[in-house]
Amino acid sequence: MKHPISKLAVWIITTAMTVCAASAQDLTISVAPGQGGEASVRMIGINGNQELESLVPQFIKASGWLTMSSSASADFELRGSANSTTCQYVLSSGGRELADGRVSFNNPREGAQKVVDAILQKIFPKEDVRELCQSRIAFCADLGKDRREIFTCDIAGGDVKQITDFKSLCVEPCWSPDSKSIGYTKYSTGSTTILQTRLSPLGTKRLTNLRGLNVGTSFSPDFSKVAFVGSFEDRLELYVQNIGSSSQLRLTNGPAVEASPCWNPSGDTVCYVSNEGGRVPRLFTVNLAAKSIKRLTTLGSEAATPDWSRQNRIVYAAKINGSYKLAVNDINGDESPKQIVGDVGEWESPSWAPDGRHVVCARTSGGQTSLYVVDSLKGNSRLLLKTKNKLTMPSWSPGAVR
Repeated sequence: MKHPISKLAVWIITTAMTVCAASAQDLTISVAPGQGGEASVRMIGINGNQELESLVPQFIKASGWLTMSSSASADFELRGSANSTTCQYVLSSGGRELADGRVSFNNPREGAQKVVDAILQKIFPKEDVRELCQSRIAFCADLGKDRREIFTCDIAGGDVKQITDFKSLCVEPCWSPDSKSIGYTKYSTGSTTILQTRLSPLGTKRLTNLRGLNVGTSFSPDFSKVAFVGSFEDRLELYVQNIGSSSQLRLTNGPAVEASPCWNPSGDTVCYVSNEGGRVPRLFTVNLAAKSIKRLTTLGSEAATPDWSRQNRIVYAAKINGSYKLAVNDINGDESPKQIVGDVGEWESPSWAPDGRHVVCARTSGGQTSLYVVDSLKGNSRLLLKTKNKLTMPSWSPGAVR
C-alpha cells in the first residue's frame, strides 16, 4: 500500500433486538434490530440427536440476530426432538407457544441451519433473514507460491469445502444469483479466463476468454449478464456481456484503470472502482442504457472493492487515516456515508450477507489475513475463519446453497 495506483494495479493485475410476542400469528419487534440489544433464546434441549442439539446454538450466534441465554427470563425458549433425518421444534415466549415446526435434513449441520432459519423467520418476519443460516461464503486461500484456490464455508466458519484445484491463481469469487455456482478469474501463463463452476453436480465452464486480462466478474441480479474488466481493446475497460454471448458492451472509455464491478438490485446500473480524474481509486456508477457515469461521495481518501446489497446499500473499503476500514453508502439517500468498523488492521473486500445487515470481509492484522463478519448496524465484528493460510476476497451467497 505504498502508492494508491500501485495498490489498484495489484488488485487487477497480480490477483486480477428486544422483541415482544403479540400472538403466534402476529409477532412484532419492539426495538429495531441492533439498537439496544438482541433478543435472547434459551435452549431447553433437542432430544434424540446430540450433534444437532450442539450445533443449533452455534448458528443462533452466527446469525447475528439472536443471542443465547441460560436465564429463565430469556425472550424465547427453544425445545424439540430429532432423529437422524428430521427435527420437530417448538418455539415459545412467556409460556406461550409461538411456532411448532418440522424440518428434514441430510446431516445434523443442515438440520441445525434449517431449525435456526425457521425461528429467525418467525421472530423477524419483516427482515430478509430467509435461509440465512443455509447460505455460504466463498473465499480465496493462498496455498503456496503462485497458487490460490477457492473454498467455501458456512456462516459459522465450518464445513469448509475446496471448490477449485487448478494449482494456479483463482481469485475474486462471485456467487450466481441462484447460489448454485461461483464465477471467478483464473490466471494462466500469459492470460486470464473468467470461469463459472457449478457446485452440484460439480462442473466448470468458460464465461470469457478474451485477449489480455479478463477480471472482476459479477453476475447481474437476473443472471442474464456478467460485468467484468477486460484489456482486449488494449486498455482496461469495464464491459457487460450477455451470458452465452460473445459480444460485449463497453461501459467506460479512457485511460483510467477500472476494477471490482457490482450490480444494483434492479440490474440497470453497475458500481465499480476507477482512478478516473485522479491517481487514487474511487467509486463510480454507470447506467447501462444511458452509459451515464457518476462519481459517488465516499468516506476516506480512497474507496475500493464495493458490494451492492439487495437493500440498496453499498459497502466498500475506505482508506481512513492511512488504513482501510469498512464504510457504507445508503443509495436510498436516507443517511450519509458512514464507517461501520474501525478496529485495528486492514479491512478489505466486503460482501453483504443476504440479510443486508451483516458483511463478511478480509481483515489483516499482525501479519495474518483472516475472515471476519461485521454487523453494519452495531459495528461489532466476529472472527469467521482463521487458518495458517492467507484468506481473502470473501463473497456471501445470496441464498441457500444446497
